[in-house]
Amino acid sequence: MDDDTIGLHPGGMETSSGLYINPLDPDPKLITAQDIAHHLSLICRFRGACKWHYSVAQHSIYVSDMLNMMGESTINQLAGILHDAAEAYLGDVIRPIKHLDAAKPLRLAEHRLQAVINKKFGVEDADWKLIKDIDNMVIGAEARQLMPSGGRGWKNLPAPADIKITRLPPDVVESWFLAQLSNLMRRLS
Repeated sequence: MDDDTIGLHPGGMETSSGLYINPLDPDPKLITAQDIAHHLSLICRFRGACKWHYSVAQHSIYVSDMLNMMGESTINQLAGILHDAAEAYLGDVIRPIKHLDAAKPLRLAEHRLQAVINKKFGVEDADWKLIKDIDNMVIGAEARQLMPSGGRGWKNLPAPADIKITRLPPDVVESWFLAQLSNLMRRLS
């Protein structure tokens, strides 16, 4: 028996809701807000190198909140909370690895999956440059507040977003993410 095949399922990966999705060829019907919220709430940013468990879901909420505080449109706020949703199915890969030439297939897979998610949730026409800029500002705050170095030595660290990052358990973040996502989807429809 080939150890590399143990645990593989022909339908792809099993999600927290028990669905099977192939993240390399995703069926939009199998992508759910509940799975995204649950998975992202358990994935720790910065490969777990921060002072406490701080999830991709909480990061995404802060991006969406910043867009709200700026008076941005509902579609941009919704895109902000979903901007890392592909990581629910592919994991969070740190930037130094993600930008290696060897990681190009991963970047392409993430881009394809994110495009399917964006279409499913109706945010493909959001202002993605603005969202990336806000994402980077949140990263600036995270580095300064959560990392052992306080962000010293980080290359091109942007000015931090004006947020106070709080320590919250994953189940609380999951509920917060789902509530905010549902509210934004209602407002968009």
